[in-house]
Amino acid sequence: MADGFDDAAAAIRAFFHDRMTAAYPSVPVQYSNQDFTPPDVDNYPVTGGTPDDLLASTWMQLAVIWADSRQADMAESPRYRSTGLVTVSVNVPRGSGDGLALKVANDVSTAFRRLRLDGNILFRGPVVRRVGPDGQWYKVNVTVPFHLDTVHTVHQS
Repeated sequence: MADGFDDAAAAIRAFFHDRMTAAYPSVPVQYSNQDFTPPDVDNYPVTGGTPDDLLASTWMQLAVIWADSRQADMAESPRYRSTGLVTVSVNVPRGSGDGLALKVANDVSTAFRRLRLDGNILFRGPVVRRVGPDGQWYKVNVTVPFHLDTVHTVHQS
């Protein structure tokens, strides 16, 4: 059971890594504040490229963003609810169409939809949004709201 922001973020990253590595073993993922070099977009020939060429030039970026925290009840050991967003950016080479980006975004959405992770992290309905061209890349974002419930003992002084 995740007991704080660090545990929850680690559980989310581990879940994402396991699911997406199984589905897309050749697609690297950038995690927050970690060194990363995107694939060489030149690996994808705009004309005559194969699906494998496109996958070799695709990458994702995952961020866990904390939004709010509040006490959720007045029990002797109150429950606290912290809310946040998981944002996944799917990046494909510009000029390659949006088919693969939308397929990957759909798979990310399906993985998180109605998921309860570690018993106290609950995910809600994912939203897929076209970001569009960004430099050499075409982006589609998946945003998934979630909340983390934790219980803390009241300390008396």
